[in-house]
Amino acid sequence: MSQKQLQKLYKYTKVVKQGTNATIKPFSDAFKTADRFIASVRRFKRALTAPLKWKEASMKIDGQVYNVCFRDALEAIRSEVVNT
Repeated sequence: MSQKQLQKLYKYTKVVKQGTNATIKPFSDAFKTADRFIASVRRFKRALTAPLKWKEASMKIDGQVYNVCFRDALEAIRSEVVNT
């Protein structure tokens, strides 16, 4: 997800939380700002892909740099065949 998409998601969760009138607010307690939320999502993504040994690459599109995670297609197919 792009940073703008994550900021929109953060704002949306704040709106939903306000609409529920919840007394326990773990989301806003954990993420005081959108930047903290975005940093946490990125750390979680790295933690998820590291054990899978996925590769990372940076792609430049229209002046924006996007970091993507991927794995080799043949390795993905082999993994699916072995796990079925």
